[in-house]
Amino acid sequence: MPGNAFTCDLSILPVTLTFFEAYAQANQTVRLVWETILEVDNAYYVLARAGQDLHFETIAQIEGAGQSQIPLLYQWIDTEPFSGINYYRLQAIDIYGEVSDTFITSVVMETDSPYHLYPNPTPDWLYMKWQLGASPVSVSIHNISGQEWILSPRQQLEPNKTYAWNLKFLPPGLYILQIKTEQRRYVEKIILQP
Repeated sequence: MPGNAFTCDLSILPVTLTFFEAYAQANQTVRLVWETILEVDNAYYVLARAGQDLHFETIAQIEGAGQSQIPLLYQWIDTEPFSGINYYRLQAIDIYGEVSDTFITSVVMETDSPYHLYPNPTPDWLYMKWQLGASPVSVSIHNISGQEWILSPRQQLEPNKTYAWNLKFLPPGLYILQIKTEQRRYVEKIILQP
């Protein structure tokens, strides 16, 4: 009878996940762990990481089981997490190349910053006092569209010395400053004022 009929979709979800967690490790890495109890037509997983800007970048691709009805444990180590908040996105990709499921987790990497940036916000000049020992460092700035400008190519920074960059060539707005050492990558939000 019209009005009394209904349909029920009995399709099985491609991936049934029991957990997806990120653990900060003592060696300044992040261990990502997830477990599935069911995988149907699951080709692989794509792991992506984002910092405060929530701009996800792919960091790994891990092969899936295809078909499985038993618990399977996966893990991957992120050796270059950001200082501060790290968001991780796990996407299950099916055998047809479609994203079948997406999962998000996060972890905070507490660290004593080896630098001091000021002023922020700034209308033009940005200063950085380097507080570690002599170390090769590169510094770049990115806009929210992903465009990059190298402020300092890989060079040896001296301890307790202040470095300065004139950012007047950039239009006002929100930027991401990336400071990369041999061991770590640090990310800071910078606001350029008119």
